[in-house]
Amino acid sequence: MININVYSVALAIAPLRTEAAIANIINPNDYRAYYNRGCACGISGDNSCAIRDFTESLKLNPTNAQAYLNRGIAYHQLGHQQAAIADLQKAVKYFAQQEETTTYEKNFLLLKNLQQQLSSLSEIALISKWQLFPISTN
Repeated sequence: MININVYSVALAIAPLRTEAAIANIINPNDYRAYYNRGCACGISGDNSCAIRDFTESLKLNPTNAQAYLNRGIAYHQLGHQQAAIADLQKAVKYFAQQEETTTYEKNFLLLKNLQQQLSSLSEIALISKWQLFPISTN
């Protein structure tokens, strides 16, 4: 049985991926085509594809704050927290430079939250390490 919601999303996204692919063929130096396809990949749940296309977009437009934000989210979804934090830091920097105050503030809070989560996970890992691997007295 097909989940109607997943099927509907797939149908809605297919034209976006196709449109971006055609745009890449017509002008492979257009960062927007890679960005749009990265968004379509991310929406469909293909975070590896999203990262690949956002990376290509950033090669052509390295100050695109939204691409850093989206790639950071994709990295986070895949569990690559350090890469996610690095991208979110760049997004914060470029949103501030572009004076996009609301987006800057939301991105800053997301970054802060992710850093706190990572810090908490590191503390838990250190505590667990000693609980899982006690020193032998033999």
